[in-house]
Amino acid sequence: MAKDLTVAQLERILLRKKTTLENLLRQRTQLQKKLAQVERRIVEIGGGEGTKPRTPRRRPKNSKTLLVAVTEMLSQHKKGLTLRDLASRLLASGYKTSSTNFQNTLYQCLYHNSDKLAHDAKNHTYRIK
Repeated sequence: MAKDLTVAQLERILLRKKTTLENLLRQRTQLQKKLAQVERRIVEIGGGEGTKPRTPRRRPKNSKTLLVAVTEMLSQHKKGLTLRDLASRLLASGYKTSSTNFQNTLYQCLYHNSDKLAHDAKNHTYRIK
């Protein structure tokens, strides 16, 4: 049969097949987008094949790290601050956290940076070395 066709006829057949393929690819893309929307909707409602939908955790963004904020705060208080005072002053200065126990988080920061920060066990204060 291909022997009976001219080059022009073969080109038309090829063009039709290319057009059909492009249409099918476009349709597939649209269906994939629609399916993604349906799946998002299912998760929003609370469905989803045995898995509990998780909302992504939003971590507060600060302009400074905790260590930088601590060192700046302690540089303003030469005698040092207690853990409780330091935590309350950091939060009052606008430091954002999602920690349920910020004092514990702050203590870990102070403990792991003992080369830069000094702890006075007698007065229970922290200051810069």
